[in-house]
Amino acid sequence: MGPLSIEQLKTSLDRGGFQRSHLYDVFIAKGFGDHMFNQALDAAGFDPNTFLFDNELSVRTKTVALPTQTIATNPIKVNGMDYEHPYQMNYEGDISFTFILDEGSKLRDVFVNWMNNIYSSRGKYAYRPQYATKIQIRMLNSIGQPKAAYNIEEAFPKTISQTELSGETPGLSDFTVTFSYRYFNKTNEL
Repeated sequence: MGPLSIEQLKTSLDRGGFQRSHLYDVFIAKGFGDHMFNQALDAAGFDPNTFLFDNELSVRTKTVALPTQTIATNPIKVNGMDYEHPYQMNYEGDISFTFILDEGSKLRDVFVNWMNNIYSSRGKYAYRPQYATKIQIRMLNSIGQPKAAYNIEEAFPKTISQTELSGETPGLSDFTVTFSYRYFNKTNEL
């Protein structure tokens, strides 16, 4: 195949469209009843029964990387030649979100409280159904309608980064939360 032309690129973009990197939103599903995410929301001053946290989360999500998926392989020798043979689907297990810090650190407090609920001060871990939940990353079109979604299943915060403050240049402070998850799926039916 020869070099691609501008016309070929235009035709491809007209046919399949394109995703702008800034058009997305993030939603963390609230648990039922006494779920630890609900407790973390409440302790940080968010009512788990309203959408205030959902709105803050979507507006303050600065970056998110879609999850990674790989196939694990082993070398197999057939007739003296090696080739790779798949044996397992791997979900890399971590996904990171960077959030813009609010003035009172309430958003960061939600994730700190959630992690503190997972591992108690008495040295005991909670059961996975008590703390893991679903995260949805929705890809939006140019008028804000969802076109596809990644559903991150059984997610929970595993790391909260430090928040750097600097007296040198004014700017917005942010922090990164890394979530562990079990698997993900993508849907175009929203």
